[in-house]
Amino acid sequence: MSFFTAFATAAMEDNAITQAFGRSGEGSGPIVITSNRGGEIKVFQKAGEEIKKSGRLFVVDGLCASACAMVAAFVRPNACITEEAKFLIHTQSERRTFGKPNRAPSLIIDIRGFDPQPISPDIKAWVEKKGTFSHKGELMSFEEALNFWPLCS
Repeated sequence: MSFFTAFATAAMEDNAITQAFGRSGEGSGPIVITSNRGGEIKVFQKAGEEIKKSGRLFVVDGLCASACAMVAAFVRPNACITEEAKFLIHTQSERRTFGKPNRAPSLIIDIRGFDPQPISPDIKAWVEKKGTFSHKGELMSFEEALNFWPLCS
């Protein structure tokens, strides 16, 4: 492993929460999400592990989409929502790399690969009940989200 690779890997491990959630991930207080569209799965997985390990509160106060929603599910019970919370949850989406299909990891369906916690049965049931679940995603409203996360106090 080169010095640069080792340095970059260490930086990612030290800053996964900030990489995934920007300034809201800085410091040691609550992580407040007002608008996050997700991103690279591996960064969000690492951020989820760090949040869970630290015990920091994860507050969803706006849109939490894609990989962000995956983290919110993973860090329960250290997560809560406000009346502004919305989640966008989707299945696998196809991307093209050099003209060839490249499947991005699916979020909720493949959350079982998000070690060490498998997909939660309650969110999986919500996904299956929707029936039209696709790569475009399903918007989970605040009212629906209350079935999975508590209201922040």
